[in-house]
Amino acid sequence: MPDHHHAGLDVRQHFVDKPLLAGDPVAAVMEATKGKGADLVIDCAGGDETFDQSIKMTKPGGKVLLVAFYHGPVTADVSHAVRRNVTIYTERGEGGTSVGRALALLAAGRLTAKPLITHQFPLARVHEAIDVLETRTGDPLKVILNP
Repeated sequence: MPDHHHAGLDVRQHFVDKPLLAGDPVAAVMEATKGKGADLVIDCAGGDETFDQSIKMTKPGGKVLLVAFYHGPVTADVSHAVRRNVTIYTERGEGGTSVGRALALLAAGRLTAKPLITHQFPLARVHEAIDVLETRTGDPLKVILNP
């Protein structure tokens, strides 16, 4: 991932069997999978390069799930995905019943969101919180407003 995604790398260490290191994520995944690629790649980062990287680290016949909100148009080698029969899915996590399921998992202790929370602000500083999100200051993943 690009350098501005180090916070994301730290968080992923809580959710993957082998921590990822800073550097070329495609090379790291290909090395970890002995050149096969990942069965499923989930792009939560939404960086300029992450969609393309996701395609390139997915095994033939694998899947890419896009849940990130990109800041603008992105470029990706979709022909690579077609040649390797990679299926691309999108998901808006707040839609449908996703929030209800996530809250139930959190309440049951089967899911933790703490590693995703990178910034917290009191409600009175809502404008500063929005600025952090918009400008990506301090590598925000999830920004929480506290009453």
